[in-house]
Parts: sequence; C-alpha cells; structure tokens
Amino acid sequence: MVGKTLLFVALSLCPLLVPGIGSDSFAQSVDPLPQPLTLEHALALDAVEHPSLQQSLADQRAAQARALANEAENDLTVSLEARARWVQPPSIAGDEALDDHKGSLFVRKSLYDFGRSRALQQAAGGESRAMAVRYQSQYEQRRLAIMRAFYDVLLADQENFRDNEAMAVAYITLDRARTRRELGQGSDIEVLEQEQNYQRIRLQLLRSGSQQRLTRSRLANQLNRPGELPSELATPALRHVAAPLPDYEQLLAGAQQHNPTLRALQLELDAARARVDAARSEKHPRLDAELEASSYSRDVGSNDRWRAGVTLSVPLYNGDRISAAVAREQAAVLRLQAQLELARQELRQALLEIWLDLQYLMQQREQARSELAYRELYLDWSRANYEMEVKADLGDAMVRLSDAQLALTKTDFDAELAWEQLYTLLGVESKRADEAVGESQGELQ
Repeated sequence: MVGKTLLFVALSLCPLLVPGIGSDSFAQSVDPLPQPLTLEHALALDAVEHPSLQQSLADQRAAQARALANEAENDLTVSLEARARWVQPPSIAGDEALDDHKGSLFVRKSLYDFGRSRALQQAAGGESRAMAVRYQSQYEQRRLAIMRAFYDVLLADQENFRDNEAMAVAYITLDRARTRRELGQGSDIEVLEQEQNYQRIRLQLLRSGSQQRLTRSRLANQLNRPGELPSELATPALRHVAAPLPDYEQLLAGAQQHNPTLRALQLELDAARARVDAARSEKHPRLDAELEASSYSRDVGSNDRWRAGVTLSVPLYNGDRISAAVAREQAAVLRLQAQLELARQELRQALLEIWLDLQYLMQQREQARSELAYRELYLDWSRANYEMEVKADLGDAMVRLSDAQLALTKTDFDAELAWEQLYTLLGVESKRADEAVGESQGELQ
C-alpha cells in the first residue's frame, strides 16, 4: 500500500512542479533531435556553425588571408596604361600631328628583396598554423561543453526523481502525524515539525524541477539548437572512470610537448620573430624587373616600341621609421615570450589540479559504490521488515538509495569530464575534431 501511495503522490506532483518539460514550442529545425538523445549523437552534430567556433574560424581565415597576401606581394603584375593627349609640335618637327596618344603594357616582377618577403611569408605562415591549432583546441572545448551540459541534464533528472520520492515520503509522514494528533496520540509540535520538513522538500523539488528546464536550455544552446529542449536523454557509457591514472611527471612531459595552447603560442612567437627580421630587411636593397611594350599615335624618335630592364633600389636614409618598426615587433616578441612562460606555469598548475582531482574522484567512487551497495541491501532489509509488519521506513530507504545512486552518478560524470579535460591539456584531440579542422581548411583553399 505504501509503494502505491508513493507512486501516486510522485506522479501527481510531477506535472505541477515541473511545468514545461517537453512542452516548449521547439525551434523548428531541418533535422530534429532524436528522442532519446544520445551523447554520441550530440557530439556528432555539426557544431561548426556555433558562434564560438565561427569566431575562431574567422580568425583562422583572416590569418590565411594575410599569408596569401604576403605570398602574392612579389607575384608577377601586368597592367595596361593608356594616354590621350593633344600637343602643338614645333614648326621644325617632321610630324606636325596634334594627336600624341599612347598605349602601354607593363609587366613587372620583383626578383630579389634580400630576405624581406621570405620573412613575411614565414611570419604569416606561422600565424596561420597557430590559428589552425587554436581552432582545433576551440573545437575540443566545444566538445567538453556539450558533454558537461549533457551530464548536467541527466543529473538534474536524477535529482528531481530523488526529490519526488522525498516529497512523497514527507507527505505521507505529515499525513500520519495529523492523523495521530486527531486521535490524541500526537502533538501540535510534531505536526509542525513534519510540516516544515514537507515545505522544505517541496521547495527543493521546485528547485530541481527548474534545474531540469535550465539544464536542457543550456544543452540546446551548446548544440546550437536554441529553444529545442530535448525531453529525454539516454545514459551514456563511460569510458574512463575505471582507467589507471598515469604518473604526474609523465603527463607533464607529454603536455609540455603537445599542449595546443603552448603549440599555438610557440608558433605565434616564431612568427613574431620573423616579423622582426622582415622589419629589419626594409633597409636592404630591392631588385625588380620590368618589361614595357607601347604603341604611339605619333612617330617620334624618342618613342620606344618596347623596353626591358632591371632596377636596383638601395635605401639610403629612412629616418627612424625602420628602427621604430623593429622596436614594435621586438615588443611583440617579448609579450609573446611572457605569455608562453605564463601558459607553461598555468598548464603545470591545471594539470596538477586535474591529476589530484582524479585521485580524489577514484577514492570517492569507491566510497560511493560502497554506500550504494549498503543502501541496496538496506532497502531489501527494510522491505522485508515492512512485509513482516515490524518496521515501516520503506519510503525513507528508497530516498536514501536514490541519494546513493545520485552520488555515484555525479562522481562518475565528474571523473569522465576530468579525464576529457586531461586529454585536452595533453593535446589528444578527438577524431571528430580532426575531421572538422580538415574540412574547414579544405574550404579555405
């Protein structure tokens, strides 16, 4: 009888306390989210259109555009020049025509600039590669954000289920206290004690119901489906919770070599040093080739049908312009060196924190598994006592079991996320991220 009452109260309170779950007017999409939504499907969605990734993609394309511009600076150029002119020639001129028109075709090519273009191309190429690394890192961060939002929804659902059970138990306990008072077997203080407990759990149930709605909204935003709140999620298989934890120094060595933030900053630092060389090379000579073919309306002895030659330009004085440009680029080098050193320190600290968190979570998982085993056995014992009419705390045992299940689930989710964060620091990208970066680079070529 108690089990049926618990079920009835829980089902009757759910629609009142958790309004709107699954009843939003979803944003219409071409391919709606499946029900139930799996984590694999959520991670496989094409999230390239998400605003955060679009910003990173725009930075990458801008860097690639600068690289192309630097490569094209010394390309062959072809131009056409036309001139319409009328003149009054002197009386001694053989040709007294008034028309003095001209059409010329110019072909120009820089032959050698003594290292300037090469330095600029190295700088632009390094910056472009750095942006590609940052884009891939941003994609991994998006993957982590989706996982975190997905787990938050599952935890919110489990918390709400636990609170529904607690609400049902509190309601029955309050009703019994009122009945005992009416029969003269209880007091007002006992009723008020159960009343305040019932109101506390009722408020907690309302809060967990709100969390169901909020976490679904966050997940929809992470999936770039704002307004399309998934009503049902499938519990994912966890891959890393039971994995052995490597030695910290071993992890640190791998992270210092492959961490995407360090890699991007090192590429940017190399590019900044190349820009210093490019700024210094402004004082170097420049050798250009030029070909000109022309057609004239007047036949004058000084008019050449074609010309070909090379030009050597040697800067003699530029004031402080080159010195200022070099100083500016050197300041950028110093800034990036400081950022790289700071990033190394932050990486060491972040890796240590995650490593220690995983140690703690491994121990916490053992404690949570032990608590769950005890609560399962205690529920069986309480159910047997209830059937023998010895003790009737079945409802409380069910709530305690739900608490233990929730604690173990949260620990497992925290451990899974910590492992994924560790892999991100180590520069271990998912296959999906590699494919996405390859596709984006292909579109830019």
